[in-house]
Amino acid sequence: GAGSDLSVQFEGSRLLSVKVKKNQLDAMVSNGGLLQADGGRIILTAGARDSVLASAVNNTGVVQARTAQMRDGSIVLLAGMQAGQVNLAGTLDASAPDAGRGGFIETSAARVHIDPALQLSTRTKDGLVGEWLIDPTDFTVGRGNVEQSSSGMSGDTLSQLLANSNITIETSNSSLDQNGDIFINAAVSWSSPYKLTLKAHRDIYINDVITSSHSNGQLHLAFGQASADGVISGRQSKYWVNAPVNLKKGHNFFTQSGSADAVKSYYVITELGKQDSKTGTDLQGIDLGVNEQKDINVQSKNYVLGADIDASDTKNWNNKQGFKSLFITHLLTDEISYQGSFDGLGHVISGLTINKPGVGVQSLFSAIGKNGVVQNLGMKNVNYLTNNAGGITFRNFGTIRNSFVDGGTIISGDNFSNVSNYMGGLVGNNLGLIEDSYANVTVGMPDNKNTYSTNKNFSYRVGGLVGLNSGS
Repeated sequence: GAGSDLSVQFEGSRLLSVKVKKNQLDAMVSNGGLLQADGGRIILTAGARDSVLASAVNNTGVVQARTAQMRDGSIVLLAGMQAGQVNLAGTLDASAPDAGRGGFIETSAARVHIDPALQLSTRTKDGLVGEWLIDPTDFTVGRGNVEQSSSGMSGDTLSQLLANSNITIETSNSSLDQNGDIFINAAVSWSSPYKLTLKAHRDIYINDVITSSHSNGQLHLAFGQASADGVISGRQSKYWVNAPVNLKKGHNFFTQSGSADAVKSYYVITELGKQDSKTGTDLQGIDLGVNEQKDINVQSKNYVLGADIDASDTKNWNNKQGFKSLFITHLLTDEISYQGSFDGLGHVISGLTINKPGVGVQSLFSAIGKNGVVQNLGMKNVNYLTNNAGGITFRNFGTIRNSFVDGGTIISGDNFSNVSNYMGGLVGNNLGLIEDSYANVTVGMPDNKNTYSTNKNFSYRVGGLVGLNSGS
């Protein structure tokens, strides 16, 4: 420990903590050799946590606290959270090569810089891998080596280290010049059954591809952790998906908005499914075939796309009638609609066909309820011939965010038995919120002008984005 006043706490002969209570300018702890405490704890700390004076912890050597006699090892490297810096190279080893659970590694400071040469492991022979916690202010996963003055590591380095440990990146805003955001600006991929957790004080920005190719590889996104409800300075914190997130099928994606919110689990979908699917594990089957029923357990399930989905085969389904609209109902109330969260994670559904002229409320989703959210979803080359439709949903009571429909046609096939028809490129009838979304698709009425209604009570509501908007 480096500083002018330190507190060391033991429990018997076991070291619990070393804390710097008062700082000194340029306090520094460096290790270039071997520190070994298998079954124990190693702490390197410099500078008081809240001090504005510079401090640093540097490692270029070996720090080893492996599991021994079924007791986990622990490695903690700490510098000040306002002006301190942890520089990581060398080796950090809290693995369990013989038996037991992998240990815990924490590296915390205002800035944590990770060299590409770093070797790190919490792996275990028994599969009970440990965790590495990175706790800076802002953190960037970038291309190449991140500048020494910033917190971060390269995408290649993060990918390599995910082969040996669960990794949590948790930010704060204790440094007054940063917001506590996480930026993924370079591709990250791993093939191990381990978990990547991004836990942001404020926002998460996914600006490059994230890929887990293992069936148990998980991604956890926690944002807005500075407040109970995720609202910071009057603004709701978010995660921004600007590049695809590729995950394997199963319960491999989780979110949390605000520190008091329950963790939300999603099922990852990677397949279109069959025309009569009721599996709950593919696109056509997510409503379990429940139609015109108020089943909140089905309506409130959460899903994400882990891959692009080619839906072009739907043109041959159901005697050429195509895809069955999800959560289809003819009552069209908020209570009978999709109330869960559906996140495309930057993926695209292409070639979806619905060919049901004279049949109403046909879309990908029949209706999205007031608690429902569809976001980060792309749809390309849709082919709808039906009544009361939108590219994503006919009626939206909830939220559609950062989504689009690009290419294809949405044409009314109305036989004029109804008194109104709502047709929109994204939504037919919007009563909720549409945010950061667009439609670039042909929307219109039938080519056969002789079939137009002479019923004076009949009305067409047709729009490139929305047929009729009563929302935002």
